[in-house]
Amino acid sequence: MTISAFLAIGRRRWPMLLALPLLVALLSLAAGVVEPKHYAVSARAVVTRGVANPDSTAGMTWAREDTVAQDLPTIIGSAAFARDVATEIGVAGGALHASNDGKIVSITATAADPVVATATAQAAITLLQRNGLRYWGDPTWSPDTPGVNISPLDPPGVATAVPTTRDIVLDAGLRAAVGLIVALGLVAALEARRPNVSAK
Repeated sequence: MTISAFLAIGRRRWPMLLALPLLVALLSLAAGVVEPKHYAVSARAVVTRGVANPDSTAGMTWAREDTVAQDLPTIIGSAAFARDVATEIGVAGGALHASNDGKIVSITATAADPVVATATAQAAITLLQRNGLRYWGDPTWSPDTPGVNISPLDPPGVATAVPTTRDIVLDAGLRAAVGLIVALGLVAALEARRPNVSAK
């Protein structure tokens, strides 16, 4: 098919090629604007297994390798930890998510209230420092020897609104691109069904 043929198709079908991506983008922007705001705050810490009963294997592999940082995302996402956070701050805490990169653990708290988000992230760090291997089910745990070292790198900062305006715009742009691809597919299907007009 020649370039002139493509241009002719574009002239015939431009309303569809323009309307579908534009409609998808506008709907995406509207949904992003009216969606209730949430606030997120993050913190990072170096996490290692500390001094504990030498007979304890909590937070260790059978070869006695430290797995505390690797285990933390699961522990922080547990219902038991969420209950402790709620007790610590006196209200239902925000949603907690954690990930690890070696011994460095990143903790993110999200809530409808920025104050609750910040309090949730701070409470998570405080609880880990205080309770340590209790979360690993270590029966030898005690407040004097929690068995986990938490060394904050970046304490919880100021909670920010999520998604940001930039996130909303980027999402709308990506959805518009998908809408354009769908429009191109519809145009191709319509053109394939269009009767051929023989040149005289």
